[in-house]
Amino acid sequence: TGRLLVLQRNLNPREYSLNPLSEFNASVGEWVEIPDLQAGAIWAQIDASPGLLGKLASAGLKLPPLYMEVETADDKVKRYRVLADVMNAGLMLSPILDNRWDFANFATSDWQQKLQLSQVKRIRLVAEGAASLVYPRSYSISLSRLKFPRQNFSEVVGWKNNLLISGTVVKSDKKRRLTSLTGPEEKQVFKAHAEMRVVSPLPKGSKSLSIGFGILDGAWQQGATDGVEFRVTAIKSDGTEQVLFSRKLQPTTQANDRGIQQATISLTDIDANKVALETLPGNTTQWDWSYWSQAEVR
Repeated sequence: TGRLLVLQRNLNPREYSLNPLSEFNASVGEWVEIPDLQAGAIWAQIDASPGLLGKLASAGLKLPPLYMEVETADDKVKRYRVLADVMNAGLMLSPILDNRWDFANFATSDWQQKLQLSQVKRIRLVAEGAASLVYPRSYSISLSRLKFPRQNFSEVVGWKNNLLISGTVVKSDKKRRLTSLTGPEEKQVFKAHAEMRVVSPLPKGSKSLSIGFGILDGAWQQGATDGVEFRVTAIKSDGTEQVLFSRKLQPTTQANDRGIQQATISLTDIDANKVALETLPGNTTQWDWSYWSQAEVR
């Protein structure tokens, strides 16, 4: 269905390690720079336990919220509500895993490339209103590298044949990600706002590629999108490319271009080891809410 990620208990648990990086104090409201992911994920222990007033308040009342603002490599800033006890126990700080596909990609050998836009650049704690009286003005933070053996996903059922979840975004407009959401007909789709290029390994012996694609209804219902071209390109081992499929959707003016579109591409005579799924804009990238609903090889 594309909605579920099935996990199984490993009979031989993999070992992991936390290698200390640094310990320091920071002030609430102050931005703190986070190391990059080149040498491993970042684990953090943050002690922002409530002071005496907070402990008294927690005895009879609910504590006011404490927030963490996170700026990621795609230049987006998100705010999360955090619990002091959880931060003190420890949490994975970078990369940010927003969904089940991020969680799965984190276990793959090329996770740094797949999750490069989810890398955390900096954080800060935010205590507003009554929270500023409850939580300390400064807190301690300890950063470590989280390391563990990655998994070979080549034999995971449904993984290698689904080019959307095995692919990597190699080019995107404004550092956009391939994100999953509920699309038309309540189906799971991957939003690939034009311009975006996703490259996936092509399993040996693949005979055909079935694709589903479209533009979210909101883009054309307001008459804003000027259309998106969907292109599938085979990439050979020597780097040369061959366009296998191309179609431009213009749902604002063409009723047949609305909703999920489908096509099947023959791979019988194609000598390639990778496939690129591309969404290309018209004259402007505004309202180009394009998506892929399927990219499955057989």
